[in-house]
Amino acid sequence: MALWPFGEEIPAAAIRGTALRSVLAELGERKEFALLATPYLSAESRVLEVAPGTLKLLSPFPKETAQRTLGEHPLRLRVPWQLSMLAGPVAWKTFGQEDRRRWIQVESPPWLAPDEQRAQTRCDLLGRSFFTLTTEDLLQFRGSVENLSLGGALILLQEPPPAGVLTPGRMVELGLRLEQGPTLKVRVRLQHGDYPRLGVAFQAPPPEFLGALEIWLKPRLAESLRRWENRRELRAQAEAAAKARAIASQAEGILVIGSQLLAEEVSEGMEGLGPIKFGPTALAPLKRLLERPPQAVILQVGKGDLEERYRLRGLWQALGLTCPLVVLGTGQTGCAQEVALELHADSSLQWDPGKARFLGRLVRGLVQRAKGGDEDTNPG
Repeated sequence: MALWPFGEEIPAAAIRGTALRSVLAELGERKEFALLATPYLSAESRVLEVAPGTLKLLSPFPKETAQRTLGEHPLRLRVPWQLSMLAGPVAWKTFGQEDRRRWIQVESPPWLAPDEQRAQTRCDLLGRSFFTLTTEDLLQFRGSVENLSLGGALILLQEPPPAGVLTPGRMVELGLRLEQGPTLKVRVRLQHGDYPRLGVAFQAPPPEFLGALEIWLKPRLAESLRRWENRRELRAQAEAAAKARAIASQAEGILVIGSQLLAEEVSEGMEGLGPIKFGPTALAPLKRLLERPPQAVILQVGKGDLEERYRLRGLWQALGLTCPLVVLGTGQTGCAQEVALELHADSSLQWDPGKARFLGRLVRGLVQRAKGGDEDTNPG
């Protein structure tokens, strides 16, 4: 029967084939945290790149140390998955370094299997939660809590402790100050880790401690599970937002759609916003003006009757722009606001010659907000 490199039998629940390739691809897309373990040590890493048959991982060690500690012993990869951990054997291939970043390449695991070492589900959505460690001789150490379960915690020390003080096996008191939650104290055993991370296990926690902690953890574990189940949707949203930011960074000037009779007056107060381009309410000539997307669009509306509103709605949808939109009423009072509601515009304004600079301030504020600034977008 096939064995792990550490001697265990391959679990029946091992992930293989297409399912394994899907897991590895997602780990690579997320640049997921990972652990590299040999029979003698465990070191933090990260999945940098996934290729057919190989993984590129962040190297925790310089070349000679990596070769000696990772390349000459059976090697196991551990990665988070479904609020737990998966692990499988990998084989050393090579070491490399690019732009001061060290990496190693290993053969992809032939399988991954559940490998959770905690009896309780860990929670990583802790917000601003902090701890204090107090030893028997009253030395204190502070920092933040990285993850937490009903059985223990992974803590992040603010400052390195003196040599030999926080050693595995030592018993200390842990004080927890949880975000929007209780302040708790419990006896813990130092389990593993080196500065700045330490793993601690709760020692005979009293029922009131576990009860308060369970109440605080329950909604956060539910949110972690929701995020896991919706991770593809969340990743798609992040990619769409990144694409929108990239497009916004290339945007230039202001596009005014409609009559050019107001060209000189509308341009007043638009200093610093780049070129002001004017185009008719027709798709083909507007497309020719869009070599680069505009920072904002001013859409003129006249009578605002059903025919004009239908035409402007179709035109705006066909342009497919995501920049701020201001609807400028040049005819019947009130029509600009109605069209703005239909087009989900950012703002609307009924034109008169005295509002040229007001329009400029309004557009400038919307552009700043789209870029992530905080300029006032209601300059009235």
